[in-house]
Amino acid sequence: QGRVYNMSQTGLSTAALQSLRRMLSNASGIILMTGPTGSGKSSTLYSMVSEINRPGVNIITIENPVEYQVPGLTQVEVNEKAGLTFASVIRSCMRQDPDIMLVGEIRDEETAETALQAAITGHLVLSTLHTNDAVTSVARLIGLGITPAVLSDALVGVIAQRLVRQLCKECREPIDVASMTIQEALFKQITNITPSYRAQGCEACGNTGYSGRSPVVEIFEVTPEVEALIAEGKTHSKLLKQENQGANKSLAGSAARLIVSGETTVYEAFRVIGRDFWTDLAIEYGSTPPPNLPALEEEEDTINGILVISQDQAFIQAMEQESANRNLKSLFCQTGKEANQLLRDNEEVFFVVVDLQDQPDEDNVTFIHDARIELAWSYLPALLLLPEHHPELEQKLRADGAVSEMLTKPVSQFDVFERVKAYVIGDTT
Repeated sequence: QGRVYNMSQTGLSTAALQSLRRMLSNASGIILMTGPTGSGKSSTLYSMVSEINRPGVNIITIENPVEYQVPGLTQVEVNEKAGLTFASVIRSCMRQDPDIMLVGEIRDEETAETALQAAITGHLVLSTLHTNDAVTSVARLIGLGITPAVLSDALVGVIAQRLVRQLCKECREPIDVASMTIQEALFKQITNITPSYRAQGCEACGNTGYSGRSPVVEIFEVTPEVEALIAEGKTHSKLLKQENQGANKSLAGSAARLIVSGETTVYEAFRVIGRDFWTDLAIEYGSTPPPNLPALEEEEDTINGILVISQDQAFIQAMEQESANRNLKSLFCQTGKEANQLLRDNEEVFFVVVDLQDQPDEDNVTFIHDARIELAWSYLPALLLLPEHHPELEQKLRADGAVSEMLTKPVSQFDVFERVKAYVIGDTT
């Protein structure tokens, strides 16, 4: 925090920098930053202030606490116990004829009203607000008592920001299309672009696979069309998102460009943005969002996972190796009862593979019948691998009520994972 970055050093894309500079060229209005704690909001705001900090420009910051000491700025720390609230300090600072004010946070009606009043009376105000994305900031401010007419006149734009870890350039591993993880395959399915690298780990990055962080941003610039909608009270997030036509209109799109350029991974983007990553990515690329995405574990870069019921050790070893290659955790057992217990202990399992033995059809029908009784409560999709040279087995299983997808062996571990990917992606072909 002893170092203040200029905007060119923040890691933002060229298009994002151009958007921010357009906003800063306004003589008045309010520019908002949103994002959770630790998402780099203050660093970006200070880089924006540094961009316009020059002799003759009166800049006042009002913070709790003052995070960066910057020469040339008048910096005030609020003290609510002493009556120095954000709102009262803003009112006092306006008597000093500032050109630009940086308000640490808008979190109540009084601060929102005072900051917006400053914005419509000839001052450029920069501040932060707690919302999930840029567009919902409009509804948040209206919820704090700001009228649509005032908001449409004052709001210049909103930047939502998150930080994703950067891949270590010493050890990042190129992605082989033949061994993509489920998430990597999803990214390719949605964008039609193969992700570039995945994390590996080395001494240089402490075996994490990552070194440093980069910002991903959603930028909502208020155009005349958006201004008219807000003034009319048409502030529904979906409607405003449709009108947001900039180059950085979603966090997912911003992260996707870092994935393509090899700066970060699909896993990291999903970890930081959450399930909205897939939905917003599909919207941006004109695709269909995935319907069955499994959850990530918090402590590992793996998805947990697949349950395999099999007695074939060679098949189990092949599945274990391929699971490791695809960052997918697989569990193994031999009977329905064992599977029942594993499922109860591992609620993240989302798919079951049953490898049937080369034995009389009636025995396999009985095995599946009993397994269905054991596992019916889980309601999970399953893939049945049928032994070779048993042409009537599938018909007998269907007659006994089996509805799962079936493949006749020989079946490789690659065939199994292709079916798992198809389930997650929602490919019914």
